[in-house]
Amino acid sequence: MASVGEIAARIGVEEDDVAFLDAADPADRQALVEAIDAAGLARDRELLDAVDNALKFVPRPLRGRVLKLIGGGRG
Repeated sequence: MASVGEIAARIGVEEDDVAFLDAADPADRQALVEAIDAAGLARDRELLDAVDNALKFVPRPLRGRVLKLIGGGRG
């Protein structure tokens, strides 16, 4: 089951900021971690899609350089 420290690390805050979650049921904390992970994956996918869509406005010969410049490399 997920600890308060694990939740804090996943969302990038201090453990004290989410210490109140220690009173939550362990299954609920685990569900929260899973929801945070799913949201992160969705955000990453949306970002990649946005970069791909933006690149459509860049002439094809320059797309590789632009992608490298903005740090949108795949891999």
